[in-house]
Amino acid sequence: HLREARTGTWGGFVFINPDPDCEPLEDFLGSLPQHYEKYEFEKRYKQMHVAKVIASNWKITQEAFMEGYHVMATHPQAMAFGGDGANMQYDVFGNWSRAITVGANVSPQRGIFPDPEQVFEIRKGGAELAREGLRMALGDKADTFCDAEVIDGYFNNLFPNFHPWGCFSRIVYRFRPYGDDPNRSIMEVIYMVPWPEGEEKPPAAPMHWLTEDEDFTLAPEMGGLARVLNQDCYNLPKIQKGLKTKVDPYVYFSAYAEGKIRHFHELYDNWIGGE
Repeated sequence: HLREARTGTWGGFVFINPDPDCEPLEDFLGSLPQHYEKYEFEKRYKQMHVAKVIASNWKITQEAFMEGYHVMATHPQAMAFGGDGANMQYDVFGNWSRAITVGANVSPQRGIFPDPEQVFEIRKGGAELAREGLRMALGDKADTFCDAEVIDGYFNNLFPNFHPWGCFSRIVYRFRPYGDDPNRSIMEVIYMVPWPEGEEKPPAAPMHWLTEDEDFTLAPEMGGLARVLNQDCYNLPKIQKGLKTKVDPYVYFSAYAEGKIRHFHELYDNWIGGE
């Protein structure tokens, strides 16, 4: 007889809690389902699933994906169309938090300041292209979404380790401990994609495992995201080692740009009984 556990579902995902006295999943999620309701995650299928061993603790690994100001140094190629810390908004909502980055825009950190009317036209054109891409799966429903919903980036996270991107991004991250080794973790990258209404749901993609010594480009199904994640993860082993050599026992987070990370650690300390 297997040990029983509490379960709950949201957006096609199953959540498991071994605590028989835990609160209902609906209460833990808070306002998150309300923010995602329009995008019908439950009507998506798993197009891609890659898991990789990273040489850093799971908390360090996920922190690399919880702020946007690193883009200027880590992903300089992305500066051509915005997506950096200068065009970000951060919000926290109970057990989850959100970051929004303005798409189809030029980063002011490049020293380029186009005419605002030109920026509006660029965003409008980008949004129309995005809607046409969505139309294959959503039909005329694609016309009901505003420009921000189809071209801006919403990278959100639910405590402690679940990162479903918002709106119509297909990205979902999950970060897990690697057994009982505090110096390693497992990063999972999943694409959740809508399929045309009236057609049979495509089969879910199997998980593709990558070892610590294999980089993301060995998973061609990831497309261009593989090289971006290689950039993100390059310095994580060095950060892991650096934290162990610190004399000061504290890590200091910025009040706003690292607000999501600060919020995570406040929740984490509350759960483990820290001060």
